[in-house]
Amino acid sequence: MPEGGRLTFRLTRVEVPPERKPPLPGMAPGTWVAVEVTDTGVGILPEVLPRIFEPFFTTKRPGQGTGLGLAQVYGIVQQHGGHIGVRSYPGEGTTFILYLPYRAPEDRAEARPAALETVEFRGTVLLVEDEPKVLEVTRDMLESLGFQVLAVSSPTEALRLYEARRPEITLVLSDAVMPEMSGPELLAALRARDPDVRVVFMSGYPLGSAPGTPPATDVPWVQKPFRRDALAEALRAALRRTRKA
Repeated sequence: MPEGGRLTFRLTRVEVPPERKPPLPGMAPGTWVAVEVTDTGVGILPEVLPRIFEPFFTTKRPGQGTGLGLAQVYGIVQQHGGHIGVRSYPGEGTTFILYLPYRAPEDRAEARPAALETVEFRGTVLLVEDEPKVLEVTRDMLESLGFQVLAVSSPTEALRLYEARRPEITLVLSDAVMPEMSGPELLAALRARDPDVRVVFMSGYPLGSAPGTPPATDVPWVQKPFRRDALAEALRAALRRTRKA
């Protein structure tokens, strides 16, 4: 809504009995929480609507959007066992509906995670992330885990810094998709310089689903947005694999 407008949020509980067709394909019978977000914008054209969740698809001008926002929302909803749908008509605004599995209070209490394990890491991480806010938050997480951090915003900077300070770098934590080159391409360039380099990927959607990335990789990765403990586990996995090699 470039000219402003109104956003309306609505939260409801939805029962889907076995004999009834679910609101969206693939939804299992049971209780769901529906989160509706409605705007008063210009709406979405019918020919555009089927593609809005595709990574890198955008109708915005160059520099105004990456085409990753809705793809990331779709990935996060899927991670939580949910579904997402959209209704939109040109000139009448758009409604997104997120369906998430309902959890009763007692279920939440049972599923509450234990206190975060105290983690103590050593060494230096070369962090490669082109989004400034993500770079800052991830750097803070790494420092809270005990790492020193060398933070750069491009693969070119990462390669230069790795060559200059290779002996002190414990591992590389890199975004999997960047404008200059993909994470896997950066991995290949790093391995050409150091076959034993330790790398962890970060990704806003399942790895391999973005153009230019392979369907699988032999290095650990963590799904964005991630918690500190998930990041720590991916880092541990990278260190363990290196020790076994």
